[in-house]
Amino acid sequence: MGIGKGFWDEMRPLARMEDLSFLRGKKLAIDLSYWLVQQQTALKDQYVRKPHLRLTFYRVVKLVAKVGALPVFVVDGEPPALKHGVRMKRFKRFADMDTSLLSEFLTSEETCGSRNGMFEENVEECVTLLDLLGMPVLRAQGEAESLCAALNREGLVDACVSPDSDALVHGAKCVIKSLQLENKNKGPEVELYRAVDLEMSMGLRRKHLVALALLVGCDYSPEGVPGVGCTSALRLLKCFVESEILDRLRAWGRGELSVQDEVEVEAVDNAAGNLSSVTHCSKCGHPGNKKEHTNSGCRECISSSTDVCDLTDCTPKHKDFRCSCPFCLQKAKKKREKRSNEWWAKICHKISTTPGFPDEEIISLFLTSEIATGEDISSYSSVIKWRVPSVEQLEIFLQNQLFWEPIYVRQKILPLFTHFYLTELAAMPTSAPTCNSKPLLLGAYAPLCIQRIKIEQGEPLYRLTWKSMKEGMDGQQWFGLKGESKRRRTGEVAGNDLEEVEPVEGEAEENGSCFTTDENMEVVKAACPDLVARLDTEQEEKHAARARVTKKKKVDTSLEKQSSILSFFKHEKQVRNTGTGCGKGSVEELSPHTPDKRLVGPGSKGSESLITSLNSKSGTTKFSLVSPAPIPGTPRRKVSKPVARRLSFEQSQT
Repeated sequence: MGIGKGFWDEMRPLARMEDLSFLRGKKLAIDLSYWLVQQQTALKDQYVRKPHLRLTFYRVVKLVAKVGALPVFVVDGEPPALKHGVRMKRFKRFADMDTSLLSEFLTSEETCGSRNGMFEENVEECVTLLDLLGMPVLRAQGEAESLCAALNREGLVDACVSPDSDALVHGAKCVIKSLQLENKNKGPEVELYRAVDLEMSMGLRRKHLVALALLVGCDYSPEGVPGVGCTSALRLLKCFVESEILDRLRAWGRGELSVQDEVEVEAVDNAAGNLSSVTHCSKCGHPGNKKEHTNSGCRECISSSTDVCDLTDCTPKHKDFRCSCPFCLQKAKKKREKRSNEWWAKICHKISTTPGFPDEEIISLFLTSEIATGEDISSYSSVIKWRVPSVEQLEIFLQNQLFWEPIYVRQKILPLFTHFYLTELAAMPTSAPTCNSKPLLLGAYAPLCIQRIKIEQGEPLYRLTWKSMKEGMDGQQWFGLKGESKRRRTGEVAGNDLEEVEPVEGEAEENGSCFTTDENMEVVKAACPDLVARLDTEQEEKHAARARVTKKKKVDTSLEKQSSILSFFKHEKQVRNTGTGCGKGSVEELSPHTPDKRLVGPGSKGSESLITSLNSKSGTTKFSLVSPAPIPGTPRRKVSKPVARRLSFEQSQT
């Protein structure tokens, strides 16, 4: 909950929206209870076995391996007795129990100060899982957001992940209110607030926020001061500096100061300040009356008028007209002072009539830090360490709790192993080990090559191929990839989980077995620069070869489409001599439609044999080389030029 009555709505203009890449390499203090409550809300009407363990497992793998963040989990300690009222409301909302029974239950000696037994059991199971995953877990003495804020304030982490605004009151520098690891709506993935933005834009520092929590309500005092909202409280806080705001609240609560002591009213001298009343024109609103303005005109209207023909009448005043004469200015100032004094009187009355305000125990809870000395800082710093997960113990734990097969656990935990392995390689000095002496992943696997660049949700990744470097260690068999298709792994194994992690992909080779993983490009560049250089060289060679082939194809195509040089000259037609026996003749152009005397016409052997053959086969129709005479009275049909030329030639030969 945190500060109530619209605190986040007032802070909304100061929110910063980032994507998940903003969290790469940052240490995050996470309130573990927030994750579990979020999971219970999302799966309220569904039955899933141990959803808190599934959610924690998949979120840790994605947050570390895919996002590149380093989480530090914080567990709640004993809740303060002041939080009794808020706890009773939460129990009533979730369990729908009678308020009187809840109050008796929560105030009993056995349950006083303790939490929900089932919830505590879920938290302890998640703590065991996080320890097996190699994540640091810290236990707070009181509230988890208090320790998260202290870690952030002392520089041990970069931000706090909690929707509770109390983290800002406890002194956190950066609070991540919303973190969407599965962003299906394509909206902002990280919503964060920074204390420096609150100070620069609104003038709010830590004690201002403590006073705001006292006025509008918080987890320890849900009601706050009745009738005081967030807007009124912020207006009040801006009138005082950080060093005196809490003292003023104490004085108001005890009734030691009145409104006259707090509000500075400017005293107006009777001789110079109290001006006599001035009449104003009902038409234009300027000093004077309508009759005077009608007879002699209004000086204010004449000075502001642009129409030289209208110098005797005054201009009608508009809707939002405000007179700027000294009397009207002083009158408006007195009205503002009166409203301000009334507001101060009301809010001071509300504060003074609130029993026990301000609660010193609440102030102490907000201002007391769980990291008080330098020894505490060094002790927490030594605990915040990340290590490689324990494979065998993790397999046993998840098999007992979630009924997962060991092979499935290895497939899902592999991205975490490869991330820690590549991070370790990147941190090693460049002159230290050679390729043959570098440490191996799980003591047996080493990166072989980079297949290609993969784009996942807009982020480029290297698809890295791993190969077994130790005899007897078959990567495909150890991860359960042999004899199992990718479709089956994706549908049957990962399809029923709350949050799906991309399964491992296998690829068989002649001299061994390989599997591939998708890794961040920057991490791979720092850990395996030789593989990156090899990939760049191969891509340059492919691009160069492709460019040569493309250039050659373009040249050949242009040669094929080039026209022959003969097409640019006129073509001469063939001719033949058609002279008669007298030696005189004419020249005739040859064309495909010009018949040859050697093949067609009377006297040619080919024509006569063709006519004889046609007449012998046809009993009724008689064919002849001579065209029949046209029938008288019959319109002559138009024939084409080739046909007419042929007919005229045949007739000339007969």
